[in-house]
Amino acid sequence: MRDQSREDLRKLTHLAFSLGAFATPWLGRTGCIALALLGLAHNVLLLPRYPFGRKLLRDGADRGTVGLVTYPLAVALVYLAAPLSIAAAVWVILGFGDALSSIAGRRARARLPWNPSKSWIGSLAFVAAGTLAASAFVSPLVALAGATAGAGIESLVRRGDDNLAIAAAATLVMMLFATIA
Repeated sequence: MRDQSREDLRKLTHLAFSLGAFATPWLGRTGCIALALLGLAHNVLLLPRYPFGRKLLRDGADRGTVGLVTYPLAVALVYLAAPLSIAAAVWVILGFGDALSSIAGRRARARLPWNPSKSWIGSLAFVAAGTLAASAFVSPLVALAGATAGAGIESLVRRGDDNLAIAAAATLVMMLFATIA
């Protein structure tokens, strides 16, 4: 499988897991934390054992396994720390924003001056997708603030995993904006 196709599949799987946020009203805080921790256990124990799961692994030293741990861990931590509406919004910002920024950004030419591994189109895709998805849980202004914070953090990371940093920034900014908006 080509690297770009493999990365697209990885990002679409990232996005698919975030659909769990839409079950927040029924699962509640405890259920969403349990779902995230089940996702973490699945990613560590089962995903590498079946063919589809192996297609999600990257080439390189950690094979992308750090992100397979930090993404569901970030979701669980946000559900522990934030109001449910903001936690669900952060989850879809991570899923939709990060996935679509990667898919769009890798195909774009105009690079960010402070990080040539990222693109303007990718950052805009992050903000647009994250804002639209998060608006299902919080006001559009709060969603825009959280998605912009997440995209800003993602634009700074040159290599390595950014899931925890994106989740923390989006959570803090949305909690602040929710009190003033």
